[in-house]
Amino acid sequence: MIEEESLADVYLIRESKLYYKRLEIYAKNIYSQMTKRLYQPEYEVSPYDIPEEITELLHKQEN
Repeated sequence: MIEEESLADVYLIRESKLYYKRLEIYAKNIYSQMTKRLYQPEYEVSPYDIPEEITELLHKQEN
């Protein structure tokens, strides 16, 4: 089976004061044309690694 990556989404998840990052990849089989969703395990992200414009958006959503 040969697959090609067709789309990837990155999610920033906040739980209390912790941030997690999750990656979802949609892979398509080139023969059957069926698409499946693959997940990368979530891992903690330091608040210092989050770009300032994203942090500002998060604070706007809280208010």
